[in-house]
Amino acid sequence: MDTISFRKFYRKKIFLICFFVLALSRAQNNSSYNIVFIAVDDLKPTIKSFGDAIAITPNIDFLARKSTLFLNNHTQQAVCSPSRVSLLTGKRPDYTKVYDLKTKMRDKNPKILTIPQYFKSMGYTTAGVGKIFDPRGVDKKSDAPSWSIPFIKPHQLSYSEAYGPPILGDYQNEDIKANINTIVKKERLSRNGTLGKTLKNKYKPPVSSSDKPDEAYADGVIAAKAVEMIDQLSKNNKSPFFLAVGFFRPHTPFVAPKKYFDMYPLEDIRLPYAPKGDRDDVPTAAFAHNCPIPHYNLDQLTLRKSLQAYYACVSFIDAQVGRLTAA
Repeated sequence: MDTISFRKFYRKKIFLICFFVLALSRAQNNSSYNIVFIAVDDLKPTIKSFGDAIAITPNIDFLARKSTLFLNNHTQQAVCSPSRVSLLTGKRPDYTKVYDLKTKMRDKNPKILTIPQYFKSMGYTTAGVGKIFDPRGVDKKSDAPSWSIPFIKPHQLSYSEAYGPPILGDYQNEDIKANINTIVKKERLSRNGTLGKTLKNKYKPPVSSSDKPDEAYADGVIAAKAVEMIDQLSKNNKSPFFLAVGFFRPHTPFVAPKKYFDMYPLEDIRLPYAPKGDRDDVPTAAFAHNCPIPHYNLDQLTLRKSLQAYYACVSFIDAQVGRLTAA
């Protein structure tokens, strides 16, 4: 992005698709495009349009057929906040000075320009929902200068009383919810924002499913809210809009409705070939981040279940992308 000026982007109305997507449609005044910017957390090129033979991703593939695919992309930094700040400003981490999960972007560069902020300056109404910036890298308003309308965070969204919000923001499986509630009660843990961190080394399953609908999960609710926002913003005849929609899956834990797991029967899941000693030259630090057990110690069944769950989450997000493109 360093070599592409935002002004040229605005004038030429380039359509980008990678693991972040810009979906364009004509605004009602027909002079500019409306823009939906879709961010998918931790999605690898495991989608049909990138040659993956397993993934079931018809909605993203539909976008890909009408888009430009970039097949030689590289992450600016393999950490959430630095990479998002880099992408959303078009600047490398050496410029932004955001290298970790605690540095605030504007503490280092108060006048830095973000993509939504640029469109805002060009007369667009800018809005967002879900995860766009990592919250640890911006202010409590998800970078206030970027948005015409206050950014909507996941915890501000509502769920049906039939199933309530997912516990820890992730789990709708009733057995897992009961186990967590038992631990919380037994150990008298606080239900504040640090509960997830407290449970991390006690009980936080990496894989989970339930028979509940898409909108029992955060990403389903985010998609529903985004569709509602598209409808509302489209009625504004005075300005085009830039809407950023950020999904959490397939970031761990791998949680999704069971119907997406059923799309990938476990007996059909095969692990990629790994030569003996393939990881012997990988530094220990590569396995240490957020992983109490080195990956090579996991048994084959656990690995296959994890791979199944990852693909289930990919198809779950593909369905949410489909809801946005239909809107």
